[in-house]
Amino acid sequence: MRVRILKPFYHARKKIAYKPNEIVDAKKDEAELWMHHGMAMQDKSVEVPERKG
Repeated sequence: MRVRILKPFYHARKKIAYKPNEIVDAKKDEAELWMHHGMAMQDKSVEVPERKG
């Protein structure tokens, strides 16, 4: 699940520090936990594919 980080936090098991406005792909259960605690929100923005020519 793709989420946007709202509050900075450190993920101890993965040894990663997440920063606000960072887009992260996370497991659904993990992402839902973060959203429940207000640390992230689901990112529904769509990336526009690059057009050539």
